[in-house]
Amino acid sequence: NEDAAVSTNNNKQSDAVVVFDQAHNIDSICMNILSVTIHSTCLDQATRSLGRLSSEISRRKQMTNNTNGNNNNGSSSSSSSIPSLQDEYESLVDTPIDHGVFFRKENNKKEFSLYTNQSEDWEPVPGNIRRAEHFIGFLRKIIEYYKVQLRWLTTSPNAKVNNKNMIGSKKNGNTNANTNENSNETHRKESPLSFLHRLTNSTGLEAKALRFTYARLLSLLRTFQITSYPLLDSKSFASLLAVADLTSLLANHVTDHNSKFTIVTELSHMDSSSPSYHDEQENADMNNQKGGMLVRKDKVPTLQFVCLDASLALSPILERFRTVVLTSTAMSPLEFYPKLLQFTPTLMHAFPLSFSQNCVYPTIIARGSDQIAMSTKTSDRTSLSVVRNYGSLLVELCSIIPDGVVVYFPSYSYMESLLQEWDAMGILRQLTKYKLVFLEEVYDLNQTTLTLDNYRLACDTGRGGIFFAVARGRVSECSQMLDYHYGRATIVFGLPILYSQSQIVQARVDYCQTYLEIPSAEYWNFDAMRQASKCLANTLRSPLTDYSIFVLADIRYNHKEKRSKLPGWMVAGDSQQQLEPMSTDHAVQQIRSVLRHMGQPILQPVVRSLLWTREDILLRNRKTTTDTTMSSASVVVAEPVKSEGP
Repeated sequence: NEDAAVSTNNNKQSDAVVVFDQAHNIDSICMNILSVTIHSTCLDQATRSLGRLSSEISRRKQMTNNTNGNNNNGSSSSSSSIPSLQDEYESLVDTPIDHGVFFRKENNKKEFSLYTNQSEDWEPVPGNIRRAEHFIGFLRKIIEYYKVQLRWLTTSPNAKVNNKNMIGSKKNGNTNANTNENSNETHRKESPLSFLHRLTNSTGLEAKALRFTYARLLSLLRTFQITSYPLLDSKSFASLLAVADLTSLLANHVTDHNSKFTIVTELSHMDSSSPSYHDEQENADMNNQKGGMLVRKDKVPTLQFVCLDASLALSPILERFRTVVLTSTAMSPLEFYPKLLQFTPTLMHAFPLSFSQNCVYPTIIARGSDQIAMSTKTSDRTSLSVVRNYGSLLVELCSIIPDGVVVYFPSYSYMESLLQEWDAMGILRQLTKYKLVFLEEVYDLNQTTLTLDNYRLACDTGRGGIFFAVARGRVSECSQMLDYHYGRATIVFGLPILYSQSQIVQARVDYCQTYLEIPSAEYWNFDAMRQASKCLANTLRSPLTDYSIFVLADIRYNHKEKRSKLPGWMVAGDSQQQLEPMSTDHAVQQIRSVLRHMGQPILQPVVRSLLWTREDILLRNRKTTTDTTMSSASVVVAEPVKSEGP
């Protein structure tokens, strides 16, 4: 019941089969791997970490001097087992340094690789950063430069206003496109080459030395045995490592992949888990308001090194291994992924779902009982009739659906505003008559985990629960937490579209349109529908032992370009007729009738007839080898090709 992508090449180094499960968001994961975000608080922490390293260097030197003095006097010292800074210096001269990732040279062109090869040529660490004390001064210059780049966001008059209001507001008449430090812009976007040029000119540092920043810092931390000293906690150096990581990525990729990266400086929430993918900033004027259900933190100046090309991280895997499989229940349409990841597919196949009974009931609810269209579009989401219809839909569904109900909102801000309105209308009190209400926490992961545990406990005890979450939040990725009776119904309010005002999102969409020839409108629809599909698929573990109601509550789901992007297993058979848009009262009647059949126990002979034996598998394999044109194809066997790229 999953779509898949497989890459095969007979000239690979390894015969291992690499499988990426839940790969519907693999392009975003690949880009995030090569992206780094640092904020002003991070830079302050990095400065404090540098001070601790500097003190440790002084302590090590003093210990070395004392050890040499004791040796000259003929006495022994127990500190001789502690690694010496001189030993580290000599190792940097004589042996290759571990970059964590490796950049090999092939045909006089630098290629990115995740794996080291001892036969490859290596460059020694530049002499100006081999000494630990010199490297500390080197890092201090970089951190101070980054602070200067973020300072204009807090000193700019328009930025101060923006920290209290919505991002993107500009003073009337300000049309200057230049982004210097005295600008009134609330964000700045530039190429890595331009940023690196200003960095080297302002600090006097060489670009070659910048490439070794992250690897040199790792070497220093290993020399200090960070995990062995109670004074030095490796977690406290995360900010400093982020600064070094950004610097090394910037210097390594700026030559060959300048157009595949961008630098974005803006005000954003430092606790956001992904680059402005949640449109919580659309109602940013609600931040920190008193009496709100969710207390958000102020935005802080943020510097982001953003990767725009997912193939940079995935191509080394395709080159290294003979067979690579991408699979997910929400990979649809499959034809989109070869474009995003830039490989040529050999075979695509969507496995059909084996139904022992009707275990999936998808439906689109486009109108309320009063026949007013429901939608979370900006022009409609604040309408009292839409708010009331969404609340009434939820109450009626909770009154007939047993156990757990999971509700996804397009953003944290919209979830907050709806809950406030529902509380004033008395809808929340009506919900508590049927189920306990639980809420995903915005910033506190531990609190969200505790809330999720209590929700599962409410379902286990028969009280039932309703869990409010965000389509791009943490809970939406918990594929094994909301199945079986914890998710007898999944309701997606609105269309989880990317936050269109995010500079990072805009840059990635523009890159897809310019270099990958993917129209922006097509990408918006594709991304929104795969996220909605993932939310729905999370609540179904097995078609043999589980069942669930899927509700898409927005009139926009009735459009063909959106419905066609739902996974085939979700809309197979009678589901096509079920996806005709309904009103709330009609949908509730249909769901009540369907639940009577879904809740019936499954007969074991029926289950055994659907499961394959070893003989069935062997017979299937022989048939596949003789018939390569399968009618229900959706597995992708791909032959990777090198990107012509910008």
